[in-house]
Amino acid sequence: MNKTTSTNISYRPFTHATHKDWDCFQLVHQYKDDTGNATRPSDILTLARRPDGTILTRTSAASPEVWEIITDEKDLQSAQEKFDTKDRLAAEQREKAASA
Repeated sequence: MNKTTSTNISYRPFTHATHKDWDCFQLVHQYKDDTGNATRPSDILTLARRPDGTILTRTSAASPEVWEIITDEKDLQSAQEKFDTKDRLAAEQREKAASA
């Protein structure tokens, strides 16, 4: 078995089926082994931000309509940082596409 040596993090935005005004994305951690082969995603975090700024997390992949409002201050700060990173990367992609 090959040892895991690196991590690829992807931000996958999506539109929620019933809450189209929510800003949703999945944060996917995909690891690569020492030969460079990607392994299956091991961590997937799904977050949503309502128009009023409330941040939620999906509590179960098996129940996609079950969401929990993040109230813990440390978890809320971490989630906000993830949204900030996603927003920054999206802006960089738009700028790159506009200049191409």
